[in-house]
Amino acid sequence: MEFNNIKKEKIVNTLLEYIIALLIVLNANSVYSHLANIDFHFNILILIFLIIYIIFRFFTTKDKSKIKIKIFYKYFFIYVAYMVIFAIFNKVRDKSFINNFLLIFPIFVFIFLNFKDTIKNIFAKIVDVVVIISIVSLVLYFLFSVIKAFDLKQSVVIDWGNVYKIKSFYHIYFETQSFHGFGLNICRNTGIFVEAPMYSLILTIALAMESFIIKRKKMFIYLILSFSVLTTFSTTGIIAMSLIYVLNFISILVKKQKISKKAKRIMFIIGGILITISLIYFIQRINTESGSIRLDDYKASFKAWLDYPIFGNGYLNSDCIKAYMSSFRIHNMGLSNSFAVLLAQCGIYLFIFYLIPLIYLGKKWIDNKEYEYLFFSLVIVLLFITTIFMYKPIMILIMASGYSQIIKKEGDNNFEKITN
Repeated sequence: MEFNNIKKEKIVNTLLEYIIALLIVLNANSVYSHLANIDFHFNILILIFLIIYIIFRFFTTKDKSKIKIKIFYKYFFIYVAYMVIFAIFNKVRDKSFINNFLLIFPIFVFIFLNFKDTIKNIFAKIVDVVVIISIVSLVLYFLFSVIKAFDLKQSVVIDWGNVYKIKSFYHIYFETQSFHGFGLNICRNTGIFVEAPMYSLILTIALAMESFIIKRKKMFIYLILSFSVLTTFSTTGIIAMSLIYVLNFISILVKKQKISKKAKRIMFIIGGILITISLIYFIQRINTESGSIRLDDYKASFKAWLDYPIFGNGYLNSDCIKAYMSSFRIHNMGLSNSFAVLLAQCGIYLFIFYLIPLIYLGKKWIDNKEYEYLFFSLVIVLLFITTIFMYKPIMILIMASGYSQIIKKEGDNNFEKITN
């Protein structure tokens, strides 16, 4: 009977983790999160299932003395005070700030602090969800967008910068963008996301999670995610994917000093080829209109940041950046990076909050020879500089995993691995 209860608990626990992972992925700028006429309130759903998850884990935990309520409260009140100061000076008016920073973030921290293996488990569920989306998207991409065996007869209206209609196949595959370059003019694989860079973002985050945190060593996962990145034709995605593989090679070299010279040469050759292809592709794309817009984003964002460098121009305030944009991009005023936009909107005050876990844990991971976690941080930094997702739950989740380790270090006076 006890065995059956344990089995049921594990099934429910796994199901809740998959639901949370799915909601996080869908909220990472999927088409469903930007439908013009429907709001699924993904942030609220994430919050609800996180609360259900905590209640379930609390009542199924036998030794409740291990739950760190006191240490969590200590840091929680300091954190809330920090965020309230920001909200006052930044004049925050959007309720998503409360959902993201005063509810979802501390709940994630509490979960990671108190329930074993939750970081690794939720990361793994995110990867699984992304792999399933990738498989479906690849099949439909080649059927509908490459060989055009069938026509996309359905459509949906999305609000992504502007309100416009996109083609759809029963709302599980969407055509949103084309690729122009190297003499090619073909559709980009955007899966269920509003554009290729957003799809490549979640793909490369999943690839980094699998490579450096989960490490199941399933070649199928690497192949599906990597091939999907290539079909997005995303400059950032291809560069980030190349970086992940190069860092993987470095990790192998660091850990296996006795690896043969021939294997080392092969690894360096493959790494060199990947970096070269990435650089050529980057140079080719930077000279396009898309590349010019990205550079203009940085210029406009930094100019806006200098107006209010400490607390920023306002959470989610894009108008402050648009005021400094060049006239050539009047028909495309969407923002494309997290780094400069965060500075412009929230100033150095909130930027430091994002920076602390990456610097602190990066140092600790180097000290403890756990290079994979440092490499994971480097990939996130690259994506942060090149893609806009700083307020999305996927980024909130990553930051919470980092801060939970800081609290564990300070509370237990010894550094614990991220998988504990």
